[in-house]
Amino acid sequence: MLDVIPAHPGMALMFEAQPAQVLSGQQMTPEGLAAAIASGPAFAAVKGTKILAIGGIADRPDWGSKGIIWGVLSVGIYATMTPIHRAVRRALELAPQERIEAHILADHAEGCRWIEMLGFVRETPVPMKKFWQGRDCWLYAKVKG
Repeated sequence: MLDVIPAHPGMALMFEAQPAQVLSGQQMTPEGLAAAIASGPAFAAVKGTKILAIGGIADRPDWGSKGIIWGVLSVGIYATMTPIHRAVRRALELAPQERIEAHILADHAEGCRWIEMLGFVRETPVPMKKFWQGRDCWLYAKVKG
């Protein structure tokens, strides 16, 4: 059974990212993941003792009612992707932010497909150049109301 629980920074040391995230350079360092968890509401999808996904919405008080969604997926997540998708969709529905952004690596087709399935719309006609770790990213947004 899959449980969705509040994430805590210590989970960063217990997380094993998917090979695709490691090879593409998308993997956060444990320090970066711990900081992301501390940046706003964050949740972990857990099956038994294994953390399958960690994600959240980084609250940006300096932006007003805006946030940035982030997430990392683990090795062996494939069979549980549907309930994780539903949990993320529900978290987005309950999020207090009026606008939530997502920055997806330009060459990460699966990430673009999933963020669009979650209702985000690509806002940039061309990728933002050298945006994250010197890599090009698409800007997506989901606006409520």
